[in-house]
Amino acid sequence: MKPMVTVFMPCYNPGDYLNKALKSVFEQTYKNWRIILVDNASTDDSLQKAEKYLKNPRVTVIHNAEDLGQSKSLNIALTHTDSPYVIQLDCDDSFYPNTIGVLVREAETQPQNIAVFCGNFLYYYKDNGQPMGIIEKGYSYKNKYDFLLANCTLRPRLYRTNALKQIGGWPTDDPYEGRYVEDRRILTRMIEQYQFHWVDKLLYRYNSHAGCMSIRKKEESEEMIKWIHSDAIKRWGDHYEPIYQKNDDGWIGLVKLVPQEGAQSEQREVLYPIYKPRRKRAKKSLYR
Repeated sequence: MKPMVTVFMPCYNPGDYLNKALKSVFEQTYKNWRIILVDNASTDDSLQKAEKYLKNPRVTVIHNAEDLGQSKSLNIALTHTDSPYVIQLDCDDSFYPNTIGVLVREAETQPQNIAVFCGNFLYYYKDNGQPMGIIEKGYSYKNKYDFLLANCTLRPRLYRTNALKQIGGWPTDDPYEGRYVEDRRILTRMIEQYQFHWVDKLLYRYNSHAGCMSIRKKEESEEMIKWIHSDAIKRWGDHYEPIYQKNDDGWIGLVKLVPQEGAQSEQREVLYPIYKPRRKRAKKSLYR
């Protein structure tokens, strides 16, 4: 039977997280899926440790001769995909058992112009060795500027495959060739032509740890966030100037869009987030 969903998993030295990520796919209550894992020339033993999953016929492993980064690896997986839907799973994160089923059933009820589906996610981290978790709620964005001002991404991300292919897959024309913040970049491209749909259910576990790309490469990630905003604004008519400030976590945040000089009347309004940024988190122990 042709799978309805292909799980994309690019990885580079994922360590023990890979086993947990794969396990979360195999434990899905919805069974009509396959996995394409694209390994970016890992040098650790993570793939050997995950062999019991990777040798399963529902899993395709593609080995890159060098580290091509996230976007190029995702595009390689896209060329090997003919399922109606694609969902991305970072190799250090995991799904809840009902994740794929909930999103596919929701997608099947929505019109074709809605091409990205997401839910809520658990932001998991450790504070002085103590496991902590905050549930981050999704949001239904009214337009593309609303998404920029949200200062966040979507998790999980289920895409219509034909929509991904229609826009040309993950862009790689930025200064880092798609290595950093690829999620926000493709979402700014998708929202130009398609709508997003949020399901109010906990569907993803995001693991924040010292090895995360966004933490290891914070400077590059922040540079790319500004680049993505600038690129999108110019592509959308160059009507606004982005204004940033540091948030409580020490990351830059887009706080408003100010009209450029000479903007037409319909673009003269200063745009602000329509809800308060959700990056400020009250610490809550998972064991309370």
